[in-house]
Amino acid sequence: LRSTILGKRFVCRDIKLENILIDSNGDAKLADFGFARFIARRERSRSFCGTRPYSSPQITLYKPYDSYAADWYALGVVLYTMLVGKWPKDNIPNMPRATISFPDSIPSPACRRLIASLLEPVIIVARR
Repeated sequence: LRSTILGKRFVCRDIKLENILIDSNGDAKLADFGFARFIARRERSRSFCGTRPYSSPQITLYKPYDSYAADWYALGVVLYTMLVGKWPKDNIPNMPRATISFPDSIPSPACRRLIASLLEPVIIVARR
């Protein structure tokens, strides 16, 4: 994901498990750029796009949102779902705090920190 396209102000806006393909070398490739667009760094998006379980709280609440942060949030949902086997929360904006809870099946502190760093900043902004 952190490739040339991000340097060009490109956002996918539909990162989800179904859009991540694995090639014969075992490398992950992002597919389906139907909602993708080039966007100014500080521009706020308003359109609802993507897939609801992967959408940031701002998108599901129909609030203006940072498309870059929304893509990183969706990647956090993908990683959490791959490791845990279920969604982080059904309704994240209603969580009483911005801290993601992890089951004991994710013993790696590095994995927990990575996923939390992708999800929690977006949740905090949604509460404002």
